[in-house]
Amino acid sequence: MYTDDDYERYIEELRSKSFEEIDFEISPSRWTRLLPADKVVQSHIDLINEASDNASKVLKIEENIKYGPSDKQAYDIVTNDGVTKKNPVFVFFHGGYWQALRSSTRQQYHYIGRPIVSKNATYVSVGYNLAPNVSLTEMVKQASVAISSIVKYFVALECSNIYLCGHSAGAHLALTSTTTCDDLPFISQYIKGFVLLSGIFDARPVYESSENKILHMTREESCEISPLVSEKHIKNLAAYLKHAAYFIVAAEQDPPLFKRESLELYRILQKEKFERIEFSIAEGMDHFNLVERLIEPEYFVTKKILKTMGLEKDE
Repeated sequence: MYTDDDYERYIEELRSKSFEEIDFEISPSRWTRLLPADKVVQSHIDLINEASDNASKVLKIEENIKYGPSDKQAYDIVTNDGVTKKNPVFVFFHGGYWQALRSSTRQQYHYIGRPIVSKNATYVSVGYNLAPNVSLTEMVKQASVAISSIVKYFVALECSNIYLCGHSAGAHLALTSTTTCDDLPFISQYIKGFVLLSGIFDARPVYESSENKILHMTREESCEISPLVSEKHIKNLAAYLKHAAYFIVAAEQDPPLFKRESLELYRILQKEKFERIEFSIAEGMDHFNLVERLIEPEYFVTKKILKTMGLEKDE
């Protein structure tokens, strides 16, 4: 295990708490100071739905490109008339605690493509099956198949610069989609960076929470799928994706656990001598507007994405 003793003590102390206490610790809506906890999730859904509806009126969206047999196993490609598919590609995995009841879909995040497409790059929003219909292990498998499919699709069009992003549970999938992928030696040649927003990189506390009533994780599974616990994830990143850029962001008003996990991932990559890594706490932001604001060209995360992709010069 790559984590240090202080982090493991922190996790053990957290896991010793009651269901109610752990639920509080891992619930983003309970830590925001921008809106009441009972209103922030619906406000987030309303905002991203409207933003994506508006985006669909001005962008070209090629929907429902299948990578698996179910309706959810598909991705959407967002472009405009000026985009060629040789240009850089930005791939996004949505969050929602891996659960169908959270109502997250790939279509709700089309808005993220606006500033990317405006720079003549391509945006891809990925869907996947959710709990309780499938296990987290199956979701990780689906994400890895999706990434393999997407990379092969764009490489065939002569694209060689692909960047992966995810928010919350989606950040977990963006990372583990590569570390568990059978095609990692091939796809790693074309993956140039990761943007990991408010990610969940250790599922052990979630296993101990009431969220697991929907997820049905075993304790072994909660370790196996966690980049901070199962060594295969960091080993595969070090073996195949050390060249990539890693931008790890947590919101100031995220649960402290989320911030700690993001910092721990950064610390591990630093210890393993990854050179293109950056960690940031987004001041004044919460778990929700951290991703909502990706529609804004001047938002610091958007600007970092565009610069990392070579679409905007450093000031």
